[in-house]
Amino acid sequence: MIDRKQIKNAVTFFALSSLFVISILAICMALATWVFSYKPSATDHDEAYAVSAGIHYPFKPYDKESPHHPPSIYVKPGINKTVLNIYGVLDKHEQEAILRQLVSAKQLVPDKPIRVIFMEKEVWTQVTESLSTRGREKVIRIENIE
Repeated sequence: MIDRKQIKNAVTFFALSSLFVISILAICMALATWVFSYKPSATDHDEAYAVSAGIHYPFKPYDKESPHHPPSIYVKPGINKTVLNIYGVLDKHEQEAILRQLVSAKQLVPDKPIRVIFMEKEVWTQVTESLSTRGREKVIRIENIE
């Protein structure tokens, strides 16, 4: 025969177990919401492109047919920082000139740091006729503009 103490213990165990499971589910749902909603806003995009427009350098789009890849820039807007990947600017004096221009352009986004990554060149690997992926790219220099 089951006494009252056993029933009370079973109910308490069930209640605590249910509370634990519900807490874990709530945490997982909150984390998933944060992960899937972590996207730069239109303002983040506008700020990033305004900063990159402050660089006066003859960047050109990547052309996979060209044997000589001209310098190019890839802008990654972010919520907490803007990242600029700059390809093909190998001369240190040219890099310094670009960084000085970015310090001036930073006035447009005073609260958001800018990370500048100078890369040797863009590397693309052809996967299929219509799909390419980035290959291993050599980092030359990384600078943060606070």
